Amino acid sequence: MFSEFLKYLTLPYLLEGAYIAIKIWIISFIISSVMGMVFALIRQSKHMAPLRYLVVFYVWFIRGTPIILQLVVWYNLLPLLGYDIDEFWTAVIALSVCFSAYLCEVFRGGLMAVQPGQIEAAQSMGFGRLAVTRFFSIPQALRTCTPSLINFAILLMKDTSITSVIAVSELTLRSNTIVARNFEYIPVFGAALCIYLLLTTALTLLQHYTEVFLDYDNKERRLLRRAGKLPAEKSGNLADFLADSKTGQHRNEESVRFRGVTKSFGDNVVLQDIDLTIKSGQTTCILGPSGAGKSTLLRTINLLEPIDKGSVWVNGTDVADPSWKRWYRRTMPETLKVLRRRKAATAMVFQQFNLFENYSVLDNLSLTPIHVMKRDTRTARKEALQLLNLLGLSALANRMPQRLSGGEKQRIGILRALAVRPKTLLFDEPTSALDPERVGEVINVMRDLSAAGATMIVVTHELEFARTCADWVVFMADGRVVEEGYPEDMFQSPKTDRFRQFLEGMSN
Repeated sequence: MFSEFLKYLTLPYLLEGAYIAIKIWIISFIISSVMGMVFALIRQSKHMAPLRYLVVFYVWFIRGTPIILQLVVWYNLLPLLGYDIDEFWTAVIALSVCFSAYLCEVFRGGLMAVQPGQIEAAQSMGFGRLAVTRFFSIPQALRTCTPSLINFAILLMKDTSITSVIAVSELTLRSNTIVARNFEYIPVFGAALCIYLLLTTALTLLQHYTEVFLDYDNKERRLLRRAGKLPAEKSGNLADFLADSKTGQHRNEESVRFRGVTKSFGDNVVLQDIDLTIKSGQTTCILGPSGAGKSTLLRTINLLEPIDKGSVWVNGTDVADPSWKRWYRRTMPETLKVLRRRKAATAMVFQQFNLFENYSVLDNLSLTPIHVMKRDTRTARKEALQLLNLLGLSALANRMPQRLSGGEKQRIGILRALAVRPKTLLFDEPTSALDPERVGEVINVMRDLSAAGATMIVVTHELEFARTCADWVVFMADGRVVEEGYPEDMFQSPKTDRFRQFLEGMSN
């Protein structure tokens, strides 16, 4: 019995059938993966409603019908439509269509797992929709859905056996042919089973090595092995960098101007008729209780939030265009948003850091200059290292963001913003997500930037920073600008009871 099993296990006739099954699997898996990713992106899109409904129907229909019936339908339907396709390619079409519906949901799950902050950070840096998808959404989604993806690859490999019903001469059909002649069921089917098991085992091993390769800790170790650790030496200072890069504008020029800005989320009005002018070359701190609209105001500057009414001018660029009708302004074409963000020349430092998870620290700093500003790769990476040297962080160049402390992440976030040479730096409560002992690390960098004359708009609860570093303070409450002025005047002699109550509450 065992000798018969070995004979069939190495029988060229069966191995040729396995080869045909592998070809069907490879072609079908590639096609279904591409189709599945495209369908998943359509389902996740907010701007393709008709296509999205079609994809939903497609997934519902394909997943709701047995694959063996789909094979038979394709086998009989294609000739009726005038397409004379052999059994092999009929099987490829049927399997590709069937598994694309399942892989659509696998990829959609991966895309849904990408943190919104990753997308917002990329958008704020000037990446367009396609670039965001290419550099951030798809790589991070693939890492998340790799186990499920390989699982369906194994299932597809096994389901090539179903194609025997339309006379594809693959492994299962050839096994049946041999058994029909000699009735040796156990050795023949046992050999076929072992061949399938070997193929699926290879895919299981591929899954393991793929997961290891995509693991961020392993990626960091590979980077450190190749490049080694760089010395954590300081060179130059932020003032020299700002002067050399021409970051910012002449002091007291208009940097940002809000006129009649209103913004609502449903029935909740978060910004009410805001009129505010922010000067360049200064540090402007925006204070206020939670829910006052501070972060929303900041996000309107780089089009992360559309406004309902009014106008916002940033460094001479009208980023809201009040001449547009409301419905069109709220659904501004993505390409126009990208162009206005780039022209406005802002960069944002986020509360939750939002460093790009699938890239090293060095890549976080150089990615935007290379792909958005179209700078030479070698030059961009050299300047990124110089920026890291400014804060003595060059030893972190080949580290992954997940392995950094909160203070390190936020300082890298500031350097990433500086790498695009912005005219205006936006800070959205940059210390609120940090441990108390790490707050000082970030505040010191911001103090240096303020002293160097950078144009900074800082939403913060750090009253001491506002008192000692701000050139202008704005206090907001209930979606309105309640009071603004020089910090020494506002903190020593508040003009409004609301700001006085806020200071008393913060000091308790």
